[in-house]
Amino acid sequence: MIRRQDPTIRLKEVGVMDESGVPRNTFNSDEPIQVFVGYECLTMVDDLRVVVYLVDEENQSIVASQNVDDVNCEQGRTTPGAYVTKCTIPADQMGGRRFYVTIHLLHPKVEHLILNKALAVDVAFQGYNGRHESWNTTFLRPKLKWDTRELSVEKKG
Repeated sequence: MIRRQDPTIRLKEVGVMDESGVPRNTFNSDEPIQVFVGYECLTMVDDLRVVVYLVDEENQSIVASQNVDDVNCEQGRTTPGAYVTKCTIPADQMGGRRFYVTIHLLHPKVEHLILNKALAVDVAFQGYNGRHESWNTTFLRPKLKWDTRELSVEKKG
């Protein structure tokens, strides 16, 4: 719901950048990706939510995160003013696909702004441990911990 006559929040800018703050839309999978959202609170806003969705070509959600997921997020009231919120996707999470960034800016029960597929981001999968298999069929390819153990077999006889 967009409040055109009496807005409380407004999106100003959405971008993707590397960890040095350089705007980019092409990354290697071993690099962190920062999504930033610039917005303005025109009034006092209770429980402001900034939500980042990584979506596919059909705008289907692959993964989502919101500012209040972070334990360090200051919840409560946001005073009028201009803000930038950043979400960092850690290195070694993405496969080798193009995904899109969808943004939701929410003033719960008052105003909800949506910017679908705002930006395209291309990721080239870099492989792990010196192996570089092609992983261009999956969006997510996190580097997970694995453990393999030989099962003990009792010898008979």
